[in-house]
Amino acid sequence: HEVAELEAFSKTLTQRGARLPSLSWAVSRFELGNERPSLIEALSDYLLGLRGLLEGGGSANLGLSARVAVLSGEPHEREQARITVERALTIERKLMSGARYRPATGSSPLAVIGEVEELLRRILKCLATGELEGDLRTAADELLLADGLRAADVEQPGLGETAEWR
Repeated sequence: HEVAELEAFSKTLTQRGARLPSLSWAVSRFELGNERPSLIEALSDYLLGLRGLLEGGGSANLGLSARVAVLSGEPHEREQARITVERALTIERKLMSGARYRPATGSSPLAVIGEVEELLRRILKCLATGELEGDLRTAADELLLADGLRAADVEQPGLGETAEWR
C-alpha cells in the first residue's frame, strides 16, 4: 500500500519537477533514501534533497534548518523541526568524520533521521500539490522575516506616557 502511494507521489513530483530542476533532483534523492537498506545510509540523501531545495541564496540567505522548519510545519512545530535538522546535520558530520555520535537525551539517531525524512516528504508534498511553488529559498526567508517582524511589533507608549502607567 505504501509503495503504491510513494509511486503516485513520485509521479506527481516528477511532472512538477520538469518546471523546477531542483525539485527533480530532490525527488531523486528522496527516492534513493527510501531505497537504502538502513536509515543511517539514507540520511545524506534526505539532507541533500533538502539542501537542493533550500540551501544558499534567497532574500536573506538564512540557514537550512530555519528554512526547513518554516516550510514544513505549523508555527508550533517549527522549533522542533529546526532542532531535528540541526541534529541530523550533526549526525551526518559525525558519520563522515568517523567520530562517535552522542545523541541528546531522549533523541535516537534513527528517530531523528525518520523525522528528517518526514520533513522532506512534507515539503515535497506541498510542492506536488501546489501549496508551495517558485523559489522556496525566498519564500522561506520572507516567512521567517515576517514572523520576526510580527514578534517585534509591540505597542509603543504614546508621547508623555510610559507602559508602567497604563
